[in-house]
Amino acid sequence: MVVTKTKVVSRRSTEVEYHVIDVSLAEVIWIGSLFNELHISCFTPIIYSDNLGAVVLAANLVMYFMSKHFKLDLHFVRDHVLNKRLQLIHVSAYDQVVDLLTMPVSGSVFLPCEINLWCLTITPQV
Repeated sequence: MVVTKTKVVSRRSTEVEYHVIDVSLAEVIWIGSLFNELHISCFTPIIYSDNLGAVVLAANLVMYFMSKHFKLDLHFVRDHVLNKRLQLIHVSAYDQVVDLLTMPVSGSVFLPCEINLWCLTITPQV
């Protein structure tokens, strides 16, 4: 039996989530510049993240020592958060509406989020 090391490097969830925030912010900036060219005013963008570590890292450098692999993303997002050009808000796993659409959930999880999906309950008429 030959044991070989895998060549795949695992990334921390905070690093991955922070990269997603970075890419989302770049897209939001592009859309904002498009709105400016069209003379459409818009509010400060809000990005919601379910990773508390990524949200805390963007607000302050408490966990800066963990960010050695994604410093460029870190400074790009932090700059926008500190200059109030972006709001980054934590969303608890309980309030993740997207989970209803991407994974099987029980009725007890679905019912509280039903309002956020604008679902209508249709009762059969007899």
